[in-house]
Amino acid sequence: MREIKFRVWDKEYQIYNNNPHIVINLKGEVYNQQDGSGGDNYIVEQYTGLKDMNNKDIYEGDLIQVQSKFILDALTGESFMLPVLPVEYSGGCYKLVDYEEEQIYSLWRSDMIVVGNIHEGDKR
Repeated sequence: MREIKFRVWDKEYQIYNNNPHIVINLKGEVYNQQDGSGGDNYIVEQYTGLKDMNNKDIYEGDLIQVQSKFILDALTGESFMLPVLPVEYSGGCYKLVDYEEEQIYSLWRSDMIVVGNIHEGDKR
């Protein structure tokens, strides 16, 4: 069974908030039980159940670099490297979305590395 975990981005302080008093109610609303803040102050991101090559948890909003080339044409051997892409959840699954090229890639790869997140950017 997949481990269910979340992390919370605090928009006001621009950090991931590890405060144990932050709760998610049954409606999916986020609140800080200490000071009553919540709602639009926080962004909840779910753990995908996957780890990168360095055994780091992969969450929604993480920026992923795929380490190997994709083969475009088996006959010519033409290939390309993916840019750093964000992890998104839609249509019932997690995926890497390249809006520039209008492409969607599977997140089920063993050669991925988390290089940052959508809030703080690429940390390499």
